[in-house]
Amino acid sequence: MTNPLPRPDRLASLWGVRPRRSRPDLLIAGSPERVRTRRVLEDEDGSLWILEEIEPAEIARKDRQAEILEELKRAGLESVHPFRRDRTGRRVAREQEGCWMLRPFVEGVSPERPGYAFEAWRGKAMGAFLSSLRRASLALPPGVPGPPFSLEAFIRDLLDKVRRHDPDLWPGLEPAARRLEERLFPLLEGLPKAFCHGDFHPLNAIWSGESLRSVIDWEFCGPKTEAHDAALLAGCIGMEDPRALGSPFVPALLGEVRPAGLLSPASLSIFFELVVAVRFLWLSEWLRGRDMEMARLELDYLDLLLAKEFPIRKNWELPS
Repeated sequence: MTNPLPRPDRLASLWGVRPRRSRPDLLIAGSPERVRTRRVLEDEDGSLWILEEIEPAEIARKDRQAEILEELKRAGLESVHPFRRDRTGRRVAREQEGCWMLRPFVEGVSPERPGYAFEAWRGKAMGAFLSSLRRASLALPPGVPGPPFSLEAFIRDLLDKVRRHDPDLWPGLEPAARRLEERLFPLLEGLPKAFCHGDFHPLNAIWSGESLRSVIDWEFCGPKTEAHDAALLAGCIGMEDPRALGSPFVPALLGEVRPAGLLSPASLSIFFELVVAVRFLWLSEWLRGRDMEMARLELDYLDLLLAKEFPIRKNWELPS
């Protein structure tokens, strides 16, 4: 027989929080797959907190993530809301065989889909955040961000798995794979690296009606090729609505990061190919969950990107 979940007020007391009620009426932004359970608690003073239960195997990774957010906040990065340490200074508390973390609940307004993909102000706001993130990340202590992520190694491994386990997908994937082999991989490992969020898209942000309030879901943060976040975001905009590839969202994003010096000329020269490459991370997620409908949609999107390359480059003002 398993132990019952501890009472929320008993758990929250580990952090000095005294909840007067749970708030199931409040929608928690971000993927629920990152944790075992989560709930919003309202403290006696009216403040709101998210109590999360994590898998024991995730303690080290979650503790590192929490440390990174603390350091970024200390370095002056706005729009991040780190986890709270408990009374003993721990970022992860253990109670009744469970592992628990507490972070502020930030209220926001869900962006209208797919309309947000056509809004330049959101692209500008996300570009401004990336500029602030780059500055703050320079203060991260050595070793804290972890080892660099090799996108090339990840894609090559994924392609090998597709050939072995899903060979029917290979004909649809081959044109994009060939483009990366010819245009991206010879340059990728030599591009500048930077600390990145890793999963930077509008639904991993909390918005007010006119500004970006918080950036969440930092599970994939770490050193990557410097254009990773911008490329991932640009690709997500088109996946939300292919017409948005011609919208002002991505030009507004790049209009913020270019003057800030976030992208070197070398990174800009292969930015389109990097957008294509980062879609392979999403394809991997669909295949891992055996969501073959989404996997095939991803292949269609890759075909669309390659077919519309010229107008995309023109709208984003990328070098030919």
